[in-house]
Amino acid sequence: MFAFVPSLAFAISGNEQIELAGQGRFDELAQALEADAAKKTLATPDRHALCYAYSKLKSYGKLFDCLAALEEQARGRNKETRLFGLDDVTPVIYLMRAEALIDVGRYDEAKAAAQQALNWYEREKSDDKDIEADSLAMLTLATVFAGDSQAAADYAARIEKIDTSWPVNNAYVNAKAYALARANIALGRWDRALQALEGNSKIFSFQVLLDNFFSGASASGKSNWMWQELPRGYMLAKALKETSRTAEAKAGYDRLLKVKEIEANGEIYWLALYDRGRLAEEENEIDSAIGFYERAIEVLEVQRATINTEANKIGFIGNRQEVYQRVIRLLLKTGKADRALEYVERSKSRALIDMLAAKVSAADFAKPSGDAGSALSAYLQAEADARVQRPATSVEVGGERRGKVVRAAEKLHQSAPEMASLVTVDHVRLDRIEQLIGTDETLIQYYLRGNDGFAFVVTRDSIRSFPLAVGDLESRIKEMRQMMERRDARSLALLRDLYDRLIRPLDGELKTKNLLIVPHGPLHYLSFASLNDGKDYLVDRFGLRTLPSASVLQYIHPRRAPPGAPMLVLGNPDLGNKQYDLPSAQVEAEAVASKAPKSKLLIRGAATETAFIEAAPNYPIIHIASHGEFMAETPLASALMLAKDAKNDGRLTVAELYSLKLNADLVTLSACQTGLGKIASGDDVVGLSRGVLYAGASSIVVSLWDVEDTATAYLMERFYLHLARENKREALRMAQMETKKRFPHPFFWAPFYLIGSEK
Repeated sequence: MFAFVPSLAFAISGNEQIELAGQGRFDELAQALEADAAKKTLATPDRHALCYAYSKLKSYGKLFDCLAALEEQARGRNKETRLFGLDDVTPVIYLMRAEALIDVGRYDEAKAAAQQALNWYEREKSDDKDIEADSLAMLTLATVFAGDSQAAADYAARIEKIDTSWPVNNAYVNAKAYALARANIALGRWDRALQALEGNSKIFSFQVLLDNFFSGASASGKSNWMWQELPRGYMLAKALKETSRTAEAKAGYDRLLKVKEIEANGEIYWLALYDRGRLAEEENEIDSAIGFYERAIEVLEVQRATINTEANKIGFIGNRQEVYQRVIRLLLKTGKADRALEYVERSKSRALIDMLAAKVSAADFAKPSGDAGSALSAYLQAEADARVQRPATSVEVGGERRGKVVRAAEKLHQSAPEMASLVTVDHVRLDRIEQLIGTDETLIQYYLRGNDGFAFVVTRDSIRSFPLAVGDLESRIKEMRQMMERRDARSLALLRDLYDRLIRPLDGELKTKNLLIVPHGPLHYLSFASLNDGKDYLVDRFGLRTLPSASVLQYIHPRRAPPGAPMLVLGNPDLGNKQYDLPSAQVEAEAVASKAPKSKLLIRGAATETAFIEAAPNYPIIHIASHGEFMAETPLASALMLAKDAKNDGRLTVAELYSLKLNADLVTLSACQTGLGKIASGDDVVGLSRGVLYAGASSIVVSLWDVEDTATAYLMERFYLHLARENKREALRMAQMETKKRFPHPFFWAPFYLIGSEK
């Protein structure tokens, strides 16, 4: 058997390439061909083999470069491939590119690449009907994932019309059946998917699929069964389940889960565990269902990236957050509020990781001191290796690969725990959360699911959960915000209604002076200070602070700045358009800076992004009075708007904040909508506030809606005055109470809230 040895001088032969590809040893195939490429220009068949290896390894950067070179090369005379025996490699280039683009979520580009493959088929009048089927399947999947189900259905209809009666070729029949199944699964047409699957029993029979495993064919190194047959087996089980053939589906999942090799395909593994848990829950086997859900979560939490590498195979992208939702609900149903709260925190952590998955290298984050950068790189490499498409062997199975990821994650947590929280799921325990809550503080953790939800009330020595009648909460919050910005008197009635839904069920448990609120979903758009019980606002009764998740408690390091500490103040930056000028913000900035000696004041053209980046690490208190820009669909692009210069464009984005290192005790963002962030399905808001926290700030004061200049200037003046004698939570509360006397409507004083440390 061929084994790649880097020191050998001879080229890898065609037969050796075929053997390595057939055995799924794509990393060795890539290394060998890379070594050859360093000595000479690869011939078309060799470069195709290299691109194919990159495709299976999910090395997307190398793959796209390789495909571009192969496409240029294929314009010459030699177009033949070795691995598939095709006369023209051109359509394979387009299909590999489309598959990779679907993997990384670039659906419009994927459609264009798949269309190129289909155009080639039609232009060349080819009889390679597998190319036609694969092209249409890729077009269907990319179009569904891009949100156009009708156009996708049209592509699926074209797959059905493919005539495989001539020339007679089983490969074409199988390709059509597989393409049709994937297309209908993507469209959610499970009955048609099942019809396609059962109509081709040669490749979709559990007996055929799984007998290959139990007979040892998958361990012989002669096929790539794990990555080809297991997804197909899952497709069949899923289709049976979704068409209510429950007994057959249950038997199918049970057989799949007995196959040891499934552990190496984490994406299929967690989906199978989750579906099996749903079947158990439907049969009221609650403990069994919880067990399956917890196992599914253990598997998916090892996977950092949101890349769905099986999506282009089975047409179905699972919703990770649904697993958490189900296990949380069942744990609460069985009276296990402590474990349920831990899974709430893990779901928030999972959502944060999914949203930050685009930042994949150590260079993308601000590195703490020591070996944190190398630990991050080691973890990312281990996680990437675990997703490589290679068959499991008796030496290294999926469990071992996941074990390597877990060990690398543990080392990262030891050397850089806060950085680890951005790429791995936090497993913070309830007792740890209880220790970090203030002595005179109650934590309220909200969790919403559909039309109902729960609130966890936690103190240093107790935890209780309460069901909430959520109903149309999201629309009510939206309506309240619209009325608030119009100063509509009816907004007060809405604030009472929201109080009744969110606070009144917990009133008997709120016996401390202060509240720590962890919102969820649309609650991140709500000013809790403004909630009214019919007599008092919540801020009248309690000191308030907020966190995006309770787990963040362990990463906050209070740095109490001394009274009169120098401040960095930026106000009314010149954004190049008069309509964005904020004269009152400039007055505010000048007034704030005057309160502390040795402060640095930057206004108009001097308030540049570059000036902020250079000066910010040197100041314990930072105040920015400017516009904020909230990008709902691309939260990492949300930004504070500063003046631009030759070095920077003036948009201080969330992504850039994660690469900064601050030493601030307090950052105040006196800007429009600075507190808003992307509300993910499981939640953790990734807005400007989370970016500032990660950059090193202990606390942040941010706003929830477009603020009024005069009231804001007064509130900020009072806030900094009280901050000389009080903690941040109490200083903000006192400033809001005083502003409320001058400007009674909550619109003027309620948008600001404190995130992070109260000290």
